[in-house]
Amino acid sequence: MNRISSLLFFLFVIGGCIPVLVQAANTADAVTIKETATNYILSNGIVEATISKQSGGLVSIGYKGKQMLAGRSDRPSAIWSHDAKSTNMIVKITIDPSSNNGERAEVSIKGISGGLPMGNGPGGSFIADIEIRYALEKNAQGIYTYCVFDHLADYPASSMGEARFVAFLQKDFDWISVDEKRNRLYRLPEGSMDLNKYNFTTVQHENPTFGWMNTQSNIGFWLINASMEYMSGGPTKVDFLCHRDTRINGAPCVLNYWRSSHYGGSTVQVAQHEHWQKMIRPTFLYCNTGNNVEAIRKDALAKGISEKNKWPYQWVNHSAYPIKEQRATVNGKMVLKDPITSATFTRLRVGLTAPDYTIKQTGTTALRIVDWQFDAKHYQFWTTGNEQGEFSITNVRPGKYTLHAIADGVLGEYAKADIIVEEGKRSTSVRLNGSLCVVVNNSGILVLPTAIVQSF
Repeated sequence: MNRISSLLFFLFVIGGCIPVLVQAANTADAVTIKETATNYILSNGIVEATISKQSGGLVSIGYKGKQMLAGRSDRPSAIWSHDAKSTNMIVKITIDPSSNNGERAEVSIKGISGGLPMGNGPGGSFIADIEIRYALEKNAQGIYTYCVFDHLADYPASSMGEARFVAFLQKDFDWISVDEKRNRLYRLPEGSMDLNKYNFTTVQHENPTFGWMNTQSNIGFWLINASMEYMSGGPTKVDFLCHRDTRINGAPCVLNYWRSSHYGGSTVQVAQHEHWQKMIRPTFLYCNTGNNVEAIRKDALAKGISEKNKWPYQWVNHSAYPIKEQRATVNGKMVLKDPITSATFTRLRVGLTAPDYTIKQTGTTALRIVDWQFDAKHYQFWTTGNEQGEFSITNVRPGKYTLHAIADGVLGEYAKADIIVEEGKRSTSVRLNGSLCVVVNNSGILVLPTAIVQSF
């Protein structure tokens, strides 16, 4: 009998100590919350996150003893562009780990606007109450964060500039991983600021997992979007995901733009007397390690799939967030009829978006039509159909939508308004008729096909 076995046997014989020993083993990685005058500290033995109670920013993230964030002296190192800093703040624990045996913790930092602008992001301020939350679960290698904007009906009209979450990392993160083409070593010579962040832009919808790795310590830091429903611009939107920031001495950064001014941009305008509310994310800030960058990246991509399969997260409890049982699934089939060829779909993308609407151009009286490619105010739900045109859009929030379809090789898009998605409908089939513009067949002849969405 070895020393440990002898010890356990001895404890069993004397009685009364075994329950204490078992309890210690079960709670070793339980989630805890510590609170100071200025911060919340969430820990589970793997990750420790320090959250500012004054703004809702992340002061630090420790992973297995290593500090991941840059440690800025002027502000937290991971921030929402529109923070919760206000003269009227509500700061509280929304999930107490002592009530669930240390399985999960969540804290909320909310700033009340009172009709005054909030935040000082790259696109300026916005008039809305802003609530930022962070959640940590047992044994997790990262932390969730999300934000809720709430423009009350008695608040003045407001227009939002750029809006994002950004994390500035330690300088020794030297391998950037945005997508398959932008996945490489990216160091800077000492004193060099030779940067071009536009080299690292890519399609957001196609890359829900992105980040940086440290080739010396073999540690990665990733941002994972389990759902893209809150993003602007739909499945064709190109934007920043990672780059080096010249304003912070070339520090590696991870960004999540949900309202952008890049490549055509997007818009959020809210009128006076309009109550507008939108939840941004939750997003998972994931930390991992591996034998090399490829192993670390593969693990992060697999984690991204795992998080997508968990969506919608059942632990989120907020009035702005319908749980899975309150959402619906929309099924259908898009038929491409070509009188000359038996055409099939290539990269068919089908989405449910808010109906087109008009806004006033800033500084003028001219009106502008906002469609899904320029909208950041509402939620969008997109999926990829197969070659036969069959599609299924899952986890759709209840509401009134326009259904869109686009495909490679087909000019223009198909659109059908007034699609009603009811709460809790597990399967909603739709039948639509219309024209899908013009397709060029192999002989180069222009033909006018018909697109139909059929129930099945």
